Amino acid sequence: MSLTTPPLHPDHRAPKTTSTRDRRPPPTPVPSPSARVHRRDLGQGAGVVFTVAGAVGAHDAAVLSRCLHAELADCAVAAPGDARRVIVVDLTEVETYGSQLVDLLAVAEDRAGSLDVGLHVLELGRSGFREDWENRHTRAEGG
Repeated sequence: MSLTTPPLHPDHRAPKTTSTRDRRPPPTPVPSPSARVHRRDLGQGAGVVFTVAGAVGAHDAAVLSRCLHAELADCAVAAPGDARRVIVVDLTEVETYGSQLVDLLAVAEDRAGSLDVGLHVLELGRSGFREDWENRHTRAEGG
């Protein structure tokens, strides 16, 4: 008896990016030399999530900065009656980073505050970013 297995689809091992119930578009990769930056809409114009992973160098920080400021520019031209938008920067998968990352997020946070946009940085403390972020805020407040 000869058993044959049908050929697998070429993408059978490709990761599934969205569930069948999730109608939002899949995360969009942003070109960056060493870090991985993905942008995902929160849906219904509520905002976006930028997920950053890997080693974040100066060029990667510049790419993320352009992405954040483009998103903030879109928020600036939104109608005043629109719902408040939120931008989440997920750094939980960042392995290493330079001071440029802390600086760019501080600038983006100031701009977001002036536009009444919620900018939230998600980081679990593994990379040491949280300490640098808190030190930057302490210096900015003069303490």
